[in-house]
Amino acid sequence: MKIVIPTNLDKRAKLAKDIMGRATQDGEKSPIKTIISDPLKAKIETVEVKAKQANEYRRQVEVLIEERNNLMKEVDQFIRSSRDILTGIFPNEPKKLTEYGFEVDENRSKKSSAPKK
Repeated sequence: MKIVIPTNLDKRAKLAKDIMGRATQDGEKSPIKTIISDPLKAKIETVEVKAKQANEYRRQVEVLIEERNNLMKEVDQFIRSSRDILTGIFPNEPKKLTEYGFEVDENRSKKSSAPKK
């Protein structure tokens, strides 16, 4: 028989909380009372708080990335339209587009190298 300790940090934090809860419930009768200290209890509580904060930040990052990606759809269209207009105005001078921030790769064909969605 093998006693499993989770590899996932959140699951280990929950396990530590559960162990501490049972040891606290058992009080002086707890077989692990000798390894429990107030600083350890505080660390276990802090881990839980930090885990909740990290999960909230992760959620916020996901929202921000989605918002950024949605905004980039219109921005990408602006970039492609600018390229198309400028190549129409300067058909024989593609290097002129570098003045607008475009990179001109002389080794590639004239096909679009717009970013994939």
